[in-house]
Amino acid sequence: MKTMVKTGGIIVLSGLLLAGCGNQAKASTPKTTGQPQLTRLTKQVKSLYADSKYEMPAKQLSEAALTKVNTQRDKVYKLRGDLSKAQQKTFKVDQQQLQAAKKIFSVQDTFNVELDKDQVLKDEDFKIQAFNNDFTYLQAHKAKFAATIKDKATLLDREVKAVALVKAATTGDPDLKAYCIRAIPHRT
Repeated sequence: MKTMVKTGGIIVLSGLLLAGCGNQAKASTPKTTGQPQLTRLTKQVKSLYADSKYEMPAKQLSEAALTKVNTQRDKVYKLRGDLSKAQQKTFKVDQQQLQAAKKIFSVQDTFNVELDKDQVLKDEDFKIQAFNNDFTYLQAHKAKFAATIKDKATLLDREVKAVALVKAATTGDPDLKAYCIRAIPHRT
């Protein structure tokens, strides 16, 4: 009888220890409700880039792909209160990469829309400020990609300035003349 009580006590004690360890393991690896959504977002953001370093855009970068990723970002944003600190950091990086991908797409789209096959400006009224802002952002955050398009960006900028010069010369618009005077260094 004594051995049975000892054996029963040992079984109960080991059961309690195992149960305690099991609960501790669960507490150290929290699963959040936002984890599957965040994992999906990270995977979609990676699909926007050609490499794992997020330097160059994927060939399939499109408005539809950006819309899909943006929709997933909105889902994760709603669950951000359920994310751990590490998950929130991952979410922040995903948002930054998505923002950069949007700017890359915007710049590429501008080239496709504004420059014809002979690399001549199509729209004489094109406002280059938004393009310049996006390109400056890319130079700071995606330097490798920005270096690959720098010549084309310079060409677009020069085309816009040339159109402004022609307009100033033909219309006599004093505002355009003032712009041209600042845009072109004078020779003495």
